[in-house]
Amino acid sequence: MNKYFLSITILFVLLLSSIPVNAASVPPEPNEDGIWVIDDAGLLIQSQFDSLNDKCNSIYLNTGTPIVILTIESYESQDAPDDWEMEEYARFAFDEYGIMDDRNEDKAILIFISELDRQFWIELGGGYLGEELDGYVQSIFDNEVRPWLAEDQWFEGLHAAVEGLRPILEEGEIIIPDFDWSDEIWVVDDANILSDDEEVELNMIINEIEFETSCPIIIITINSLAEKNASLISFNSYMDEVFDEYGVQDCGIVWGIMVEFSLWSDMYWYQITVSSGEQYNGDWDRFLRDQTWQMEDSLYYGQEYGMNEGSSLFEVTTDITQYSEKAINDDGFKIDEWLEINSIPILLVVMFLFIGIGLFIYSIPKKLKFRKRKDEALVKTAVINRAIMSNLSGGSSIRSEWNGVFGGMKDSEIKSFRQLDEKLRHEDVNISLEKYGTELEIIKEIYNLRSSRSDIVTAFSIIISFPMAIMLVSSYSNSSTWMMEAQKIGTEDIFLGMFATVFIGCFVGPIAAIFFGMIDNGSRQLKKEMALILGLPLMKRRTRENYRDDNYDRFMWNYHGMSRSFRSSSGSTRSESRSSSGGGGGGGGNF
Repeated sequence: MNKYFLSITILFVLLLSSIPVNAASVPPEPNEDGIWVIDDAGLLIQSQFDSLNDKCNSIYLNTGTPIVILTIESYESQDAPDDWEMEEYARFAFDEYGIMDDRNEDKAILIFISELDRQFWIELGGGYLGEELDGYVQSIFDNEVRPWLAEDQWFEGLHAAVEGLRPILEEGEIIIPDFDWSDEIWVVDDANILSDDEEVELNMIINEIEFETSCPIIIITINSLAEKNASLISFNSYMDEVFDEYGVQDCGIVWGIMVEFSLWSDMYWYQITVSSGEQYNGDWDRFLRDQTWQMEDSLYYGQEYGMNEGSSLFEVTTDITQYSEKAINDDGFKIDEWLEINSIPILLVVMFLFIGIGLFIYSIPKKLKFRKRKDEALVKTAVINRAIMSNLSGGSSIRSEWNGVFGGMKDSEIKSFRQLDEKLRHEDVNISLEKYGTELEIIKEIYNLRSSRSDIVTAFSIIISFPMAIMLVSSYSNSSTWMMEAQKIGTEDIFLGMFATVFIGCFVGPIAAIFFGMIDNGSRQLKKEMALILGLPLMKRRTRENYRDDNYDRFMWNYHGMSRSFRSSSGSTRSESRSSSGGGGGGGGNF
């Protein structure tokens, strides 16, 4: 039994060993020291290879930390598993080569390219874990490397990667410009971008503010973060370091201006940031930071289009002192002031809403009465309609047998009614409805319970007040959180109000129309059924009872007094309705 089990085990092991294993590989290591470039894909000519290798060797000799460059033709050429991507292979190669710095801190770096797979990766040693360098490394690829590799400029892309990684290995302690509180010099122009006269004038302005408030305003200029050993952090973080290093009190504000020269033109860019004390947390901190990009844009337009379109550097630094003084004195948004300068539009909105809502509330009792009595009016209207039609039947059994209701008429009735239009246009037919005087009075009473006019006024009031309300909201928002001062409704607020009204109306309007159509209390139905009698003098809101006119009869009906023709009152036949739309099917084929 034991011999049998042993035989089976040996056979199973032999079968497994006979299955080919697709193990990944890496190009051979260099045979000599000081070679840090492994160009297995052959992307570099000899002079480019030597230049990159010399740069990597120089970095290694100065820092004891190697940067290794590896290029391969493809993952397939190295028998890598199909599901491997750049990160997996780069990490595999890093471990296979056993790349290590001289201090054994696991802080070496591998730069990797797979040519045919069009992939690039920078792998950092495990010693960098926790230093949060992923964002910086990614920015090297996005901003410095990718543009070159996209054009198959391999040397330029690899050179940019090495140069971008150099600060990680070579930068020492962050350098902060000297500042002495006793000098009362608040402008530290380390980048030499301000003239002496401008510095003197700015210091005078800041000194006056500091004397009155005991809160300092410091303006620092630098050329780049790299010259301050701060390439790995943002400009905001650098200025926070400056704030802490100088020991600025909670009411102090430190501004930073950094010059960035363009590689593609003669223009230069300014980056502006601010670091403020804990006193300014909240709206004031947001206000100060919002001004930075406004000033950056102004400086750009000043260079590109002239001072009429933008600002000079001195004008911007002067603005900095004004923004700072505003924050220090807490001279911000005051709701009372905003209400005062926008009192007219506020009163108009309140007035329109009061009128609209007030009329709607006032009409509610009438709406309820109308809903309760409309069926009575419909029944009486049908009786009078039949009475009128009995005088117009002209021997037509269809018209004489009509039930007096326009809704849901038969096709034969519709066609018969249409014939009356042509006939009565040329005949003067008068029909006295005085015997139905009581019914007509009741119908008129119920009909006048409709609140259509007040509803129109309500809708008009809301439509007018809605854009004005949006304008006020926009003005309030800009005043309180951005400008930090009360502002009147401006052009931007007006455009926003009109645009928002049109935009929202395009979506809300149709929905509102459907909704109000669904909740209609029957006024439209009654008006349609009263098409024959709405033209009666009795139905007018003001009668002529006080007029001395012996020939005036408020119960006299005639065709020319009708509010609508028989054609429009009776509606469309079923065939006409069907012919107005498609989608009912069809057929066809080859020929």
